[in-house]
Formats: sequence, C-alpha cells, structure tokens
Amino acid sequence: LGKTGLLPPIYNNEFMPFLKQAISPLNQIPGLFERIAEGVSDFTPSTPDIQQSAREAYEAPRTLLVRFSDDSIDETDIIGSVLSQGSYATEELVLPGTHVTPCTQDLLFETPLDILAPPIAKDLRDETRRTVLSEAKSLAYRILDFVDTVTTEPTAPQELQKDDAGT
Repeated sequence: LGKTGLLPPIYNNEFMPFLKQAISPLNQIPGLFERIAEGVSDFTPSTPDIQQSAREAYEAPRTLLVRFSDDSIDETDIIGSVLSQGSYATEELVLPGTHVTPCTQDLLFETPLDILAPPIAKDLRDETRRTVLSEAKSLAYRILDFVDTVTTEPTAPQELQKDDAGT
C-alpha cells in the first residue's frame, strides 16, 4: 500500500522506520523467556556476551558514543570497536565530567521561600547551580545536536525516496 502512492511520503520515510525501531526490542522477549526456562536467573552478561549480542542484534545506522574526561570505568573504546566491525557509523564525543554526569540533578531549584532569603544567597545558589549543571547541560545540548542531524537525514532507502518522488 505504501509503494502504491496512496499514502503520504511520511508513511514510508518516517512512520515505518520508527515502527520497525519500536518493535525491535520486542524481538528480544522470546529469547529471554527461553533463557528463563533453561534456569538462567542471573542476567549480568559478560563483556564478550555483550559484544556478541551487539554484533548480532544492533541495528542503529548511526550512534553517538559519549566519553567523559574523568571516567575510570569508560568502555567507549570497546563498544566503538564492536560497532566498527559492522556497518555502523559512530561519532565519538568527549566531554568534561565523570561517569555519573548524565545523572546530575537540579537540586538547587527555586522555592517559594526564596523571597525570604537575602539576595547574596540567591546569587550563590544561582552560581552554584550553573557550575554543577554545566556539564550535564553540555551533554544534553550535544545529544540534541546529534539527534537533530540524524532526524534531518533521509531515513528511507533510496528506492523508496525515488518512488515517493514519482520517478
């Protein structure tokens, strides 16, 4: 139906790729139930198991690998080498921060009681907040930039794009 031209181009170009990605995790459920039936109760895979699964099941055409400058348990090199063995485009981003930078929370938010605080306390809180959140915000903005580039690129195979254009 999508190739007949009866549906708008968004169907083939955006909806179907999104649907395929959304359904992909569901394909893992039968294997999980098989492992449970075999008596497996510990789901802490080894590094070689993770690498093998990534080689066999990973389907994202482009991936952003984020490394933090002060992360002693980083495994970006390992996953990067695994993905490079397939036909995956990867982009590596190195940012200041640690392994927990993505978990940074804004705990210095404004409250109704701030009206009672002296101005110096508000200034101190705002400066501390800017400092604490700067690395997390930098990460968020860089991820959004990456997502923007991925979503503005054509996602449909070339033959579908030609069909939609009427050629």
